[in-house]
Amino acid sequence: MDINRLDDDLNIISQLSDEPNSNDGLSAEDLKARFDKAGNVIKNYINDTLVPDLEREIAKAITNITVQSGNMPSGGSAGQVLSKRSNSDFDWEFLSPRQYLPNGGVRNQVLVKNSDTDFDVRFDDVPLYLGNWTPLWSSTTPGTHTWTAPDIRDGKPYEIGVFIIGAGGSGGVAASGNATHSIACSGGAAGQTQNLTMTVRPGETYPVTVGAGGARRQITNILASTVSSLNGLSGGNSSFHGRTAIGGGGGHAICGGTQETFAVPGASGGQGSDAASATQSQSFNGNAAERWWRTAPSHGEAATPQLFATSLGTLTAIRSIKMYPGGRTIPYMCRNPFTGALTLAAGGGCGLSGATGSVGWQQNGLNFGGGQVSGGGVIRHHTNPVLDVQAHNATSPGSGGGAGGSREQIGRSATSGAGADGGVLIYVREAI
Repeated sequence: MDINRLDDDLNIISQLSDEPNSNDGLSAEDLKARFDKAGNVIKNYINDTLVPDLEREIAKAITNITVQSGNMPSGGSAGQVLSKRSNSDFDWEFLSPRQYLPNGGVRNQVLVKNSDTDFDVRFDDVPLYLGNWTPLWSSTTPGTHTWTAPDIRDGKPYEIGVFIIGAGGSGGVAASGNATHSIACSGGAAGQTQNLTMTVRPGETYPVTVGAGGARRQITNILASTVSSLNGLSGGNSSFHGRTAIGGGGGHAICGGTQETFAVPGASGGQGSDAASATQSQSFNGNAAERWWRTAPSHGEAATPQLFATSLGTLTAIRSIKMYPGGRTIPYMCRNPFTGALTLAAGGGCGLSGATGSVGWQQNGLNFGGGQVSGGGVIRHHTNPVLDVQAHNATSPGSGGGAGGSREQIGRSATSGAGADGGVLIYVREAI
């Protein structure tokens, strides 16, 4: 740099004699001026020489800078951030903010410089993938399996997320050949879920278990004397690497008598099913305060029961039915934490009062789209037409099956809906 230096002799006071007035002939004013002289020399150098020299050199350096649009020199491509290592060219490439690739490097490595020659220390285990979760592997087939971590990061370890789903329970079923009997059946509960994140290495193996959904329950050859009810079956447990998700409980069922207060509790699980009663009334004598469609709603996830007819009982009967609890629900277990989607729900119930002219109610399952549903309840009665009762199976992994109820379907059968099998879903991070 071309900057003039301060070379003046500033030893001004030390050069005076011990008696400057007598020996050097200095007046008082002259002596005081000698004390100020060094400071004024420095001030003048800064203002008149140093600052102008620096301004000139800075302007010269700015003139020589080459700025390239987008930080992309000749030969660069979109998505690259490049760094200059020498006076020749931009020759180190950062293909993403956390993926550094110098000459001879391998993608997915993070490197650090430990000398003046090159980047020669490599940290291969630094987590480079912190984007969205994407599906890597899944199984919804009941049984025991083994998952082997594939090589997807050039031999490097990587992070996975695992969503474990217990199987759903089946719904309860009840049947009677008597025209005045009451029926109440609750749907199967959804399975519970677990989730975890962990780092795996290519080639490592992990045990996987997928639980089977609760099987359908069936009552066959319904006769005039038939009075039968069967509770649903619980779903099986699912597990991955020692973490277990418990299957959902089976629904409950009751049949007989002419009491409109017949009711059963809901089943418990990831989402518990609603309690079911023989009577489902929209209101009592037009009083909206007494309106009730379910005895214990499962957090609004399952659909509202479809009301086919109003069969009003006494206020005391309605209140007594409300005492039956719905199954225990653990709301956060109903959603996949890696996608945010609602993925499982309990099955629907059904009921039928013994009151003259009643036609019963049935509760739809929840439709997730793409053919994925929880099971819906089905109720049927009277002799015309005479048909089998087939409650709906659940198809969305871990969801509960629907309940089935049949009255006066002589010679036919009644079947509840099966719970869906569980599942183990594995996700991996996208690169950022």
